[in-house]
Amino acid sequence: MSFLTGNPVRAGQLALACFIIGTVLMVPFEEWWTRLFGMLFLTASVVLGCIAIFTPRFLGEDPKENELPPSGSA
Repeated sequence: MSFLTGNPVRAGQLALACFIIGTVLMVPFEEWWTRLFGMLFLTASVVLGCIAIFTPRFLGEDPKENELPPSGSA
């Protein structure tokens, strides 16, 4: 999965594709196997979306958190 962690845009694109495929399988069809594969694709879209969001850029420290408070404040 290193190809996903190095490129969050790729993971986001795959998440969107899995969401579309999962929705197409879930909504118009009522067979058990389409529901199964639809749920698998929807679950994969959530996991890939998390991989796309949880990058060091988004999880980095907040620069305001390390600032000292202004002098004279209690």
